[in-house]
Amino acid sequence: MRLDVGYFAVAEADVEPLQPAQTTVLTHDVLGAAYSAALDAVVTVSARPTATLRLHDLRSGQVRTVPLAVPPTSLSLSADGLRAAVGHDAAVTLLDLQADSPEPARRFDVPLAVGSLVLAGDRVVAMGSVSNNSNPIYWLDTKTGLASRFDAAFGGFGIYGTAASALHPSGDRLYMADLGVSPDDVWRMDLSGDAATGKARNSRYHGEHRFCGRLAVAPNGLRIYTACGTVLSSSPNWTDDLVYAGSMKLSATDTWGNSDYRAAALNVAPDNASIALLEEHWQNCRPLTGHLSKCYTRLAVYDATTLERRSLKGLAPYVRNRDRLQQWGRHLMHRSDGSLLLLAEVRTQNEATPTWLLHRVSKP
Repeated sequence: MRLDVGYFAVAEADVEPLQPAQTTVLTHDVLGAAYSAALDAVVTVSARPTATLRLHDLRSGQVRTVPLAVPPTSLSLSADGLRAAVGHDAAVTLLDLQADSPEPARRFDVPLAVGSLVLAGDRVVAMGSVSNNSNPIYWLDTKTGLASRFDAAFGGFGIYGTAASALHPSGDRLYMADLGVSPDDVWRMDLSGDAATGKARNSRYHGEHRFCGRLAVAPNGLRIYTACGTVLSSSPNWTDDLVYAGSMKLSATDTWGNSDYRAAALNVAPDNASIALLEEHWQNCRPLTGHLSKCYTRLAVYDATTLERRSLKGLAPYVRNRDRLQQWGRHLMHRSDGSLLLLAEVRTQNEATPTWLLHRVSKP
């Protein structure tokens, strides 16, 4: 006898559910995502069911696909949104995203499994993929194809954990947040010179503030927002950079106001006026804890001036036939008009073809 009980996820109590303006069902996984303002498209890379880069045109609704030779691990777009760097195990692929581009995809060898990467002009900064150890960092020159290890200020070991990185709008430096080490920190890496002479330093608050491994740089370049709510100011001068500028209060979990919530993704509005983040309970959302039935994603929006929270909405279960499937928010982007683009993973029992959702959310 076979008994099919289905899925019966329930919405989080006492949290207003999010009402997207439009939802598109994606029948592939999403291993990296970014928004291109120049193309007004969401760019994704996936490994299942096939290794593919996709451009989801938000105006026409059409999807353009680019096959990838091997499964991807990560994605980064150029500052102008017209090129993409895709990470792989021991390789980086560089692609021109314009539909009429005659330039073929170029593949470069790098001596590491790429966990994350940043495309900065003619250079790709690639970092390793080990979650609980130090990861090497390589600078890849896309003109010469030479990959050189960057060790400055990291003691020769690299940055700890699967670091999240963000390029400063000036293009002359990037910021990284290490993950999985206590205390965690935010690092600055200057992009002038070469890997042998490059400079890096961490913040002055080693252990004083929580950063939690994710960050976003404001489009005007003046502030850095981190996954635990800590906000730092940015300056081209080393001595004035990474200075504490306040804190966004994420959801609290006890009577003392201590928060176990962290941002799984965060993004600053194009006009620098607000910050949106996808927060989740860190303990409940760890697969090893066995509390995934209590893992909910919340979309929070904060005022960039006061750092006060403007709104909080929960991702309600996704209804598919008789099933009620839990959504986990994974990627968050602002469209050029200030509206939000949210990518959520639908939790099921290892389906052969995964289901993801692309939500469009009206300007908060």
